[in-house]
Formats: sequence, C-alpha cells, structure tokens
Amino acid sequence: MAAPTTPPVYTLTGTVTTPTCGNPYALLHTDVTIRNEVNTLIGDVTMDLPAGASEDDSPCRVVFRANVPRAQLYELAVGSLVVPSYSFEQLEAMRWHLDLAFN
Repeated sequence: MAAPTTPPVYTLTGTVTTPTCGNPYALLHTDVTIRNEVNTLIGDVTMDLPAGASEDDSPCRVVFRANVPRAQLYELAVGSLVVPSYSFEQLEAMRWHLDLAFN
C-alpha cells in the first residue's frame, strides 16, 4: 500500500518596516494572520525582531515566517492592518518573501 502523500507547504516570510517600533505602530509581537480565498485561516504567526536588531532601531524592522498550504489567494493582516492580497503565482515570483512598509 502506498503511503499517503502530504500536501506541499510553502514558507512565507516577510519584513515589515515602520518609522519606529513604538506607538503608533507597535508591531513587535503583533500577529500576522493569513487567510485563503474562502476566508479560512491558514496561518497565524507573531512578528519579532530580526537577529541583531533592537527596538530602538529607526526605522524599525520586524519579521515573520509562516508555513502555509497552497491556496489560490493569500489575504494577510498585520494586527488590525489589512495588506494587499497575493495570488500563489505572485508569491512564487517573489520567492515567498514580502517586504511591507507602513509610514
């Protein structure tokens, strides 16, 4: 009997840049949620500082990493901020890395 196949998982990474790590942004330890085209939650991770970074850095950069299944559409929210949606093909072209900036 053949072993069941496991659906592929894709690692989506992102860097979010803001002028400061404090208010009004305060994105450190904020959740990033990822939903598919039918609004099913497929990823939920917390942003953190990259290695060697400090909360005092200006601009502030925080990162996230999420393992997600294949979907037609990926709808992201950074805390309460909704960011553009991306298709599978768009994320493939971007090598599964997003650079987001909030001013």
